[in-house]
Amino acid sequence: MSNSGFSALSDLIRAVDRPDFYNQFVHAMLRSTKAQGVSAYLFTRGAPPQARIQHIPRSTLGEREVPTSAYRDWAYRIDPLYLAYASGEPGGAYALSDLAPNQSD
Repeated sequence: MSNSGFSALSDLIRAVDRPDFYNQFVHAMLRSTKAQGVSAYLFTRGAPPQARIQHIPRSTLGEREVPTSAYRDWAYRIDPLYLAYASGEPGGAYALSDLAPNQSD
């Protein structure tokens, strides 16, 4: 991990109980990974996921919109991240590639 990655992680740890935690999370992910965008959802049993923050630059989307209502209404049910939560995986931060690696590689 680079120095900026350690700095981002340090900032994130300090923000755990603060209202700006999700903003710090986005900054930490963008500074320490190759992510082009970051979304954070809160999963609660018996309820659809709640979007906490989304940072997806317009340059990444092009003309498309982020399909938040479709995700919240039904698509979360096929999301590998949600399925991991629903099946009892330990809580934490996961990258999609951790749970559903690209089959073409």
